[in-house]
Amino acid sequence: MTLQKFGKLQENWSIKDTLQPVVMEEVALQVLMNMSEGVLLFNDKGKILLYNSTASQFLKLESSSRLIESITDLMPQEDHAGFYRLLLSLIKEKRMTDYFVFRTDRTDLKCKCDLILIERDSVVLLIIRDFKEIEAAPVSEKVYQQVFLKALHGLLLSDENGKIITLNKQAAALLSLDPDSCADLTIDLFKESEITLSLNNEFQKKLSPYLYSDNVQTSINQFDDRFLEVIIEPGITEDYTLTVLRDVTQMVQMMEQMNKHDTLKIVGQLAAGIAHEIRNPMTALKGFIQLLESSVKEDHSMYFGVIMSELQRIETIMTEFLMLAKPKVSSLQNVNLANIIRETADLMQAQATLYDIELSVLSSGKELELFGDRNRLKQVFINLVKNSIEAISDGGHISLYYHSDERAQYVTVKDSGCGIPADHLKKLNQPFYTTKENGTGLGLVVSFKIVEEHGGKIEVSSCKGEGSTFTVIFPFKKDE
Repeated sequence: MTLQKFGKLQENWSIKDTLQPVVMEEVALQVLMNMSEGVLLFNDKGKILLYNSTASQFLKLESSSRLIESITDLMPQEDHAGFYRLLLSLIKEKRMTDYFVFRTDRTDLKCKCDLILIERDSVVLLIIRDFKEIEAAPVSEKVYQQVFLKALHGLLLSDENGKIITLNKQAAALLSLDPDSCADLTIDLFKESEITLSLNNEFQKKLSPYLYSDNVQTSINQFDDRFLEVIIEPGITEDYTLTVLRDVTQMVQMMEQMNKHDTLKIVGQLAAGIAHEIRNPMTALKGFIQLLESSVKEDHSMYFGVIMSELQRIETIMTEFLMLAKPKVSSLQNVNLANIIRETADLMQAQATLYDIELSVLSSGKELELFGDRNRLKQVFINLVKNSIEAISDGGHISLYYHSDERAQYVTVKDSGCGIPADHLKKLNQPFYTTKENGTGLGLVVSFKIVEEHGGKIEVSSCKGEGSTFTVIFPFKKDE
């Protein structure tokens, strides 16, 4: 760098004529680098060649997270065209003073700058004389209103009496409310819908990290089929309370599935461990009891019937245990679901007749086919019909109806029994849950598991005193 590069700056520097050029160059460079004003030198391409510590401090050049190579890298995109026009004017004027906006990582600076063209080397010297931070424009009330209305979560604003003043469309959708007709609603509706999830401690531990908690009132509420996390933050302003609604339905369902899977895994491990040890001595007991029965007086023969019945019940429990312990479907083949339904009806007809129950099979006329394990699928429908028979006390009817549409194949088992209370419906696929005096709580669990292994699901609808409907659904695969 030579002294001539600084052109008209010589008049501001006290440099003696007796100094040698090399010394003069060094002095000029030192003056430049130690000026109290910010100084940048850039070429005709805009590339920054040199800057002093003051410019670095003003513009955060050393600490910036951006890649800064050109003078325009420091400016907002919308200012680039105007800056280039100014440089064209500089060719004629040689020296100009103007204001520029320089953008740092955190703020914008409006700077008064001198631009000096050094023609010989086609470089421009930029000196920052003065600067001030540009304050962000205040956010208007309209902007805040739009943020409230278009927030991703549901938001409600209530007054000091709990009356809901306004809510956004997300909150209205989650609560199935009309935003314009909430004049008589209060946040007490969340207290009325607050639930205690039937979850064990391990489940609560898994779920809690995903829920919001920061010294605010948080609860899980159920509205129809949705689970909502309700976060109430009082005193958001002097007279208002903000309530945030977050849909955590998928999270709760996922955790319930994980909890159910863990329980089934434990049951399966238990079954695999003890079934063999129990079944062998039980087989021996049944054999000896049958031998003894012929040598005991007729007066005591009834006791043998009770013993054999109880042993049979133990064997049934162990069979259901082993069904849970078995691996996923393995004996797969193309099976005719319609044939399985008809065979199930034939098999259960005698038991239904015994209790004065009419058992019928209905269809849409179209045969249903599925790739799966025939015996395990048959076990599902036997379990469902057996449960329906046990739910009917004094005569009634059970219908098995199979049909299909473009989405899935359906088998519906409908009875006129006593029905299932609403609060019991969600517990039907929990191991060991039963409302029957002699039930094991495993039959339906096994059925749910088998259907899930075949890619299907079981839906249950019931009303106490009006019967129940179990619908087994096998969706078609995309390539079918």
